[in-house]
Amino acid sequence: NQHPLIKKVGELAKKIGGHGGMDFVMNYRMLDCLRQGITPDMTVYDAADWSAILELSVRSVKDGSMPIQCPDFTRGGWKDIKPVPVAGIRENYQAFMDGLTDVANASIGSGVVNQADAKHKGVRFLGVPPGDATAATMTKVKRGYYPITLKQGSYTGIIEDTTVWAKDILVNSNTKVSDEVAYQFIKLFYNNLRELDGVHPVIKTWTKEGIESDRNTLPMHNGSIRFLKEIGKWTDRNEKRQKELLAMP
Repeated sequence: NQHPLIKKVGELAKKIGGHGGMDFVMNYRMLDCLRQGITPDMTVYDAADWSAILELSVRSVKDGSMPIQCPDFTRGGWKDIKPVPVAGIRENYQAFMDGLTDVANASIGSGVVNQADAKHKGVRFLGVPPGDATAATMTKVKRGYYPITLKQGSYTGIIEDTTVWAKDILVNSNTKVSDEVAYQFIKLFYNNLRELDGVHPVIKTWTKEGIESDRNTLPMHNGSIRFLKEIGKWTDRNEKRQKELLAMP
């Protein structure tokens, strides 16, 4: 019997490749755990252990293939590490606030981050490697996510220049919203975007290019398409993405 995760993404993983698809499965599982706010199968200490193998191997070879002691990155803490199951995002926050967990999944700029920073006298966001490879992996694992680099001190928890994973905020409507209403809304929003900067710090990072992007994970409303075509920003990539989304069951 196959594991439910393999049943879900196994075929896609094989097409993308990477150690028979396991690279994809591991990345998918990690991001899915973070998205749901549940304890990952692999910890930061596992990542440090795996990453250290190359450096330790180099040192061993230089020493005539002598054994090299692998450092304990947990400083003995592995004996006391206990997974803490959480049911959802809210419970994930609370477990971190209560000191039951060492890490939590939280949105940059959110109030819970400021609360945690005050209670624990400092928090920091863990980054991902910058570059095209990270962006490509994110797109494969979870469409709509992409890396951005934030400057030191720009938000609570960004204690140095840090590349994090981000996703666009979508304005959703039901099928009963008319094309005209959608057209007028996107036009007003697009043309007056910078007037919203004072509402929330994150809004300052919003750009018109983001509105024009083909990263959307839901089909564009016909009214939005009309506006983007009107200003010459509806591209072949947008059209391709729209057809892909509409074709999904």
